[in-house]
Amino acid sequence: RILYDEKNLYIGAICYDDLSKRKNLRVQNMQRDFEYSENDLFGLAIDGFLDKRNALAFQTSPYGAQRELQSFDDEVFNREWDALWKVRTHINDSCWTAEIAIPWKTLRYPANATSVGVIFTRNIRRLNEYDVMPAVPRRFNIYRMSYEGKIINLQPPPPSPNIQVNPYLFYSDNRIKEGNEPLLIDRNPKIGGEM
Repeated sequence: RILYDEKNLYIGAICYDDLSKRKNLRVQNMQRDFEYSENDLFGLAIDGFLDKRNALAFQTSPYGAQRELQSFDDEVFNREWDALWKVRTHINDSCWTAEIAIPWKTLRYPANATSVGVIFTRNIRRLNEYDVMPAVPRRFNIYRMSYEGKIINLQPPPPSPNIQVNPYLFYSDNRIKEGNEPLLIDRNPKIGGEM
């Protein structure tokens, strides 16, 4: 399912599988930006400019670990890119589900956009199965946006800058005593931030 409102694009997926035995799930760890080919996952790549060349990819494991990247011409990838988005997953005996919320501020698209390109993907690691919709020939990776489908009739808000500021406070307290000298206390607070 695909829904949207003025703040987010929402994607819901049901990934059917025999999960009566949890060992059927293959998830190596819970780290962010986990390895694509080593884990069960569901995800999508979004081409906001419909140029059929570039995409932003969002993927999750059955346990809710997040992975995102930027794809340029389906050959160059920025795996260091971190996006602001949320995911919630649930596992039962017959499937696992994923609910993804991607803020419009995270996505790039032109003013007055009414559609975006999309490719959905799912890995079932124990079967060595990679599913893609719409179909992408096996010789290409899943970010080959020239095969994308479209999400149409959207009414996203006007594009806006996506600036994230991470302030920090660092404080060190050094206590030095040499021989019979009085205790010297060196306090050193530092304030900073990064964008």
